[in-house]
Amino acid sequence: RPSPPSQPPLKQKKQKKVIRFRSFSTSRLRFPPPATHPIPKGMLIVMPKQVLFD
Repeated sequence: RPSPPSQPPLKQKKQKKVIRFRSFSTSRLRFPPPATHPIPKGMLIVMPKQVLFD
């Protein structure tokens, strides 16, 4: 029984992560100017993920 209830929360957590990741990406792009913070596309994806994990 503990297995089924554990799966749904995982799916919901993933959906929230995507929404938050999108919000963080937009916020991060708006806050630091590209001239001062030249963050590559790859790093942009890693940065929001680290902030979320923190």
